[in-house]
Amino acid sequence: MRVGKTAKSAYNVGRGCGVPGTDSMKFQIPTGVTDAVGVPKDGWTATLTGDTLEFKGGPLAPDQSDHFDIGFTSPATPGEIRFPVIQMFEVGELAWIEVPDASGVEPEHPAPPTNITEHAPTSAELPPAPEEATAGTTADTS
Repeated sequence: MRVGKTAKSAYNVGRGCGVPGTDSMKFQIPTGVTDAVGVPKDGWTATLTGDTLEFKGGPLAPDQSDHFDIGFTSPATPGEIRFPVIQMFEVGELAWIEVPDASGVEPEHPAPPTNITEHAPTSAELPPAPEEATAGTTADTS
């Protein structure tokens, strides 16, 4: 995504977590991101309160995959931003809020990253395709 441009990111919720259905996704909007809005989704409501965007509804059954989309204007400076998210279940929660350590090792439950560039991103700058249990620009929160 380019600096200062309107963007949309999709955050996937995987299936097979072995927990009750997802009924809320709470995203923390990163510093520098403006005009954040939840893209309308059948059966869900999106509410922005301060720097938290919450999707409530569902529940999304544990054997279903789906996605939650956020529209926003990207920061004015290039670099990586992360959208920490708390995935709430009918019973319990899972926090996708961790960031890589200084050596760059991805944690078990990473906050979904998005790369902001000064120019259109090249294929080398795009994130790799998410694995079943990892989060990314297209965050996979299973």
